Amino acid sequence: MKDLVLFTHVFRTGGMAAYDYLKSAGVRVGRPTFEEIVSKRIPWEQYDILVVHAPYNIGKFIPGRRKHYVTFLREPHDRIVSRYFSAQDPDATWDTMLGNFRSGNFNSPDNMMTRMLRDHTEPQMKLGFWETTIHRPVTWGDLREAQFNLEANYLFVGLTKWWEESMGWLCRYFDWPPPGGRHANDNASRYRPDRELPDEIMEALYRREVLDTHLYFLAETLANDYLWR
Repeated sequence: MKDLVLFTHVFRTGGMAAYDYLKSAGVRVGRPTFEEIVSKRIPWEQYDILVVHAPYNIGKFIPGRRKHYVTFLREPHDRIVSRYFSAQDPDATWDTMLGNFRSGNFNSPDNMMTRMLRDHTEPQMKLGFWETTIHRPVTWGDLREAQFNLEANYLFVGLTKWWEESMGWLCRYFDWPPPGGRHANDNASRYRPDRELPDEIMEALYRREVLDTHLYFLAETLANDYLWR
């Protein structure tokens, strides 16, 4: 395939399941690091799609091919809880998580979807992933950039809750083998209980993830249009 697909893999949004499925289906998929892309240490011609923890427009560092951006997003409260249990630590209990939320002792970066989908310049990205994405403050202006990018610059946005349908759309568009179900992967949170967050925690997380919540509303509208029109 002459074009290159760049899958913006926000943490805990189903990107590893997508990578595992595509690899098992024989698609030429790569999973380079942010640093490998910025330093141009990847032979791009051997891949059709890259699933990468890298912010929007990382393609600035990939010359010579037309790029298509795609991503999957996840309801922010659900993503944050999944992130907490992602370490696969049996001591990471539900009550400990709630205690950390209530005390403010929760150190995962806020509004991660907005952080990764906003605009980034080449000089910013050359500073490294953490300086570009985490240490740089996130603002309402960044939300507007991320919303614009989703609508104007992303070929497709899927949702974790509609993983199979989202993967089906992506595979049909690029003529890859479509999935026959949710691809099992080892990255699922094995110790996460099936419980609902208390109202006060939901409200606190809404305040913390307010930019991502607005971004997700748009993503859900776009995904509905892609998948069910």
